[in-house]
Amino acid sequence: MVSGNIIAVWLLYVIFTSIHLFANYKAVKSLEIETLNRSRLLICLQEYINSGTVSSVKSINQRESVIIGRGLGDSDVCGIPIRMGVQLDEAIFGVKQFETIISHSTSKPFLIIPSASQIFIILQQNIEPRDILEAFTRSVFLATVISKRKTSPVSSVQKSLQASMMSPETDVNSLNAMDRAISEEWEKFKRLAKNQGFVFSQAPIESGEWRGKWMHL
Repeated sequence: MVSGNIIAVWLLYVIFTSIHLFANYKAVKSLEIETLNRSRLLICLQEYINSGTVSSVKSINQRESVIIGRGLGDSDVCGIPIRMGVQLDEAIFGVKQFETIISHSTSKPFLIIPSASQIFIILQQNIEPRDILEAFTRSVFLATVISKRKTSPVSSVQKSLQASMMSPETDVNSLNAMDRAISEEWEKFKRLAKNQGFVFSQAPIESGEWRGKWMHL
């Protein structure tokens, strides 16, 4: 019917291709994925930081962008980019900084190292998926404190995190208070997300290629 009619061929090509792409888009948007990749985790964390709540799996999936590069970024949520799975010498800027971080680190299989412009995460060998999610979430909370990012009105989560920061560079007590506040918010967030159906046994999140090995004495 269209043989030899170039206009009809191209018209049908455009129509059928558009229908095909739209059908694929609707198919992807209909998925309800219970694991937390970087995009879905950032959406959950943004909502939690702003309102203290976490929406359902269906709602979060519907808000996730299916177009690469159009979704939320770290800076959109917490004001500072986060780099996970980096080398130690890339994140440490001096022996004193390293000693401070180690002296206040917990027995977690990761180290979170902040700077003025970004957050570095050192991951231990054989780290579990739930620990990767915890490391990233803690980094988002810490970045929120460092960047002093606020919404209007300020949420209870933001108040809790900001109240913990007195003089984090020099005051040991404020470091401990900040860690306690971040730990409390992590537990609250994890409980709310699990109640909504999200799983923490898998972590389909880009975590870099470098791993460290250290002992907790």
